Amino acid sequence: MRKLFHLTVIALVVIMTSCNGNGDGVNYLEKAWESFEKGDLADARSNFEKAISETSGNAEAFTGLGWCAILEDNLAGALTQFETALGYENLLDANAGAAIVAVELEDFSEAIEFADNVLRAVPDYIFSHYTSVTARILRLTKAKSAAALGDFQTALDEIQEIDASFDADPKTAEGQDQILAKIEELIAES
Repeated sequence: MRKLFHLTVIALVVIMTSCNGNGDGVNYLEKAWESFEKGDLADARSNFEKAISETSGNAEAFTGLGWCAILEDNLAGALTQFETALGYENLLDANAGAAIVAVELEDFSEAIEFADNVLRAVPDYIFSHYTSVTARILRLTKAKSAAALGDFQTALDEIQEIDASFDADPKTAEGQDQILAKIEELIAES
């Protein structure tokens, strides 16, 4: 009976310490996002790394590192972090970040795929830790990528999700120029 009691106590200690990620009561992931939202990227990065050191497959922490890298203008590093996160779990925030990075790195097919992953799941997506990243940004990412690939119909479709009154003929050179101009106008407004 005493042995069962000791095993139960040990199991409870393990469960309790795994709830916050460590034995000192610190939730590194929570601290990291708080720092990120305050703009303290160094502290956010440090806490995301601590969260990863406790749980190597922590997709959310890798996602956080990706967002830090975007704000530090390290696009290649950001993409690596997002892809690592997505290797563990298909998180919408990782897909959103990867879409934004991929379009800037001119990997347009990937940008469309990442944006579609988010928009299909949550058409009115907002990144809760950086609320200027919305479905609108992802639609513009997709429109810009589609136009770069010569798919002006998809570009037009995404623009019309933002501005239903806009119309152009995606099959003509004039219409394509209008679509490109509208994408640039909408990006400048964002």
